[in-house]
Amino acid sequence: MPSVYSRPHTTNGDLGSLRVVHLITSLDVGGAERMLAKLVHSMDRQEFEPRVVTLSDDGLIAQHIRSLGIEVQSAGLR
Repeated sequence: MPSVYSRPHTTNGDLGSLRVVHLITSLDVGGAERMLAKLVHSMDRQEFEPRVVTLSDDGLIAQHIRSLGIEVQSAGLR
């Protein structure tokens, strides 16, 4: 059985980057949101492909994370 943590292989057989999805309730300005922004900013893009999903609408931190080139998706729940 393949591991949950197995890494995808590229067409030339090399290991690809590991996709990591961060789930958070909102991206309004707050402590957890700021720490998430620092975390995704510091992740090695050769090793990891970070993405962020917020359960509510976008906040100010979402704009900052997108400016880092990281995909942010909003579920739009209220």
